[in-house]
Order: sequence, then C-alpha cells, then structure tokens
Amino acid sequence: TFLSKSSQPRNAFFAQGIALCTCYLLHKFPGLDVYHRCTLAPTIVATLTARLGLIHPPAGATSVVFSIENYGIEEMILFLVGNLIAIVIAVTINNMSEKRQYPTTKWI
Repeated sequence: TFLSKSSQPRNAFFAQGIALCTCYLLHKFPGLDVYHRCTLAPTIVATLTARLGLIHPPAGATSVVFSIENYGIEEMILFLVGNLIAIVIAVTINNMSEKRQYPTTKWI
C-alpha cells in the first residue's frame, strides 16, 4: 500500500542512485568480465539498499542492465532524471485524492 515504508519516493530515487554508482564502480575494475559484474551488481545493490532501509526491487534490475555495458555518466544522469520525473508524476496523481497524503515522510 502507499502507506508502507518501502513504497516511499525516496526509496525509488536513492536505490536507483546506489545501483548506478555500484555499476559505475564495478566498471572501474578491469579484471571483472560481464558475467561477474552481472552477478555482483544486484547482490551488492540488494545488500546496500536493505542495510540502508531503501528497498526498491527495480534497482536490482537497473544494476544488471547498467553492468552489461559501460554506460557513461550522461546515460546514468538521464536515467535518474527520468526516474525523478516518474516520481513527481506519481506523487502528483496520488495527492489528487483527498483521502491520501503521499509521501508519508517529511523528506523525499
């Protein structure tokens, strides 16, 4: 439901940011081939997001997609901007109802 802690907008934005940073860092290790990056990335992302309380399952998929090829910073920023646009639209639509207050936290 929209009241659960895991469905807050901050989870989507920050978990995706963690996924992108993880992939960026994994590409800095020249000894890792694509298979190792594709297995390490979602494992690291799931562990970090769970530890930080920012559970967002699509971030695991993001880490797999961005670990396959070496995407540049521009693509990663564009992905985060698209994510932010989706969050703004979702918050706007959810707050149109008088029965809902979304997000339920003070900060994103």
